[in-house]
Amino acid sequence: MKNSALILCLTALWLAGCTVPVETATPAVTPVTPISAAPAQISAARAVALFDAVCGASLPGFANAPALMAANGITMPSPRGTPTMFSLTEDVSFQLQDGPGQGRTCSMVFGTTDAPQQTTATFATMGQFVETPLGPGTIYRNTTAVVLIGGSTPQGRVTLFNLRLLSDR
Repeated sequence: MKNSALILCLTALWLAGCTVPVETATPAVTPVTPISAAPAQISAARAVALFDAVCGASLPGFANAPALMAANGITMPSPRGTPTMFSLTEDVSFQLQDGPGQGRTCSMVFGTTDAPQQTTATFATMGQFVETPLGPGTIYRNTTAVVLIGGSTPQGRVTLFNLRLLSDR
């Protein structure tokens, strides 16, 4: 009976040309703080230092790599929902991956304006690289892990590199 009375009341209001106010909720929008400038390219020496501080320091297995990323300013999650973490101030990102092979991989991508010879000499501080089916690789700093250099990708005056540390655990 109560429903029919409500329907009659609403019908009467409608026929009279009145409207019933309807509350609409406006969804809250979190403002996004724009990045004021593009992240700075880093030197190969800075890249290797970050690689050592995150990937190397979290061997074996990279369990504490996320905490080491945060401690080194790598705090912005990927806007695309991937497991990549970015720096807001430097052109560098890290990602933990399963494989290739049986262990985990700590991967770092960075952009540098260093000359190719400078970059090659800096990478050589990690070990003597040889050509492998997965790209140039070496045993990482007298461990059982392997470090690989992904192909360099020139983008204007910046060259992107991918360093990957493959753990056996």
